[in-house]
Amino acid sequence: MEKAIIGFLEENNRPHSMNDILNGLPEQSNKKDIQVAIDHLTNDNWIDVKTYGKQKVYYLKQNTKRSSKELNEELLAIDRKINEFNGKIKKYSSFEKQGEEHVSLAELLEKKEHLEKQLRSIKDSLKKFNGVYAIDAEVKKKVQSDYDKYLSFYRKRKRLCLDMLDAILENYPKTKRHLFEEIGIETDEDVGFQLV
Repeated sequence: MEKAIIGFLEENNRPHSMNDILNGLPEQSNKKDIQVAIDHLTNDNWIDVKTYGKQKVYYLKQNTKRSSKELNEELLAIDRKINEFNGKIKKYSSFEKQGEEHVSLAELLEKKEHLEKQLRSIKDSLKKFNGVYAIDAEVKKKVQSDYDKYLSFYRKRKRLCLDMLDAILENYPKTKRHLFEEIGIETDEDVGFQLV
């Protein structure tokens, strides 16, 4: 019984009342046996008792001959070791993550082959432009301005044409598609025309 009480007090290193100890020990122990064991431990200088009114509190004797300064230094040394171990853990976990990010040799060879195929296709397409020279900036501007001018003419005429067809369709008894077929009009979609 005494070993069980010492074990309980060591595990929960704080003061306990009789009821705390009774609740913390196995079910088969009773209050009288626990009180006898506590008295023996008190007489043998294993535990101390403090009385607060009628209540008694029991705790393990803290048998240390070191000063608080020595204990604080030991605690700081342990904290430094913990921080050192945490740093090593982070370092090794980062190495592990880097290892996961590395690509295997087979994957690298496959990627190299794919890039070589792309390079060959690009070189083949460049051969088509062999002997073709770049256009002068002024010529390019003129072509672009001409294109914009003709595009605006095209859009105006298309809008005028569609407005006239919409006016005809207001009194036309059949569908728009039927009217276009009857007149012989082809839409941009019919001939696959797309503006760039």
